[in-house]
Amino acid sequence: MSREEMLTSKGASAYLKLSEQYVRRLYNRGKLVGYKPNGGKIYFALEDLESFLRRNRSMSEEEILSKSLTFKKF
Repeated sequence: MSREEMLTSKGASAYLKLSEQYVRRLYNRGKLVGYKPNGGKIYFALEDLESFLRRNRSMSEEEILSKSLTFKKF
């Protein structure tokens, strides 16, 4: 992982379009992976931010309906 692929909490907040405070809260709660070398600033890898975005995807109405039809009815 190169330095160009790492963002500070400020850069990560801009990338995710979230407040910097909320990004730090997600990190502190273990919802967002970050790196804190020597106990200093928090850095986030672009691939981890992309993973976070994909993980929090909402399903479309069609996907919800399709999934609900696969459940067994008792």
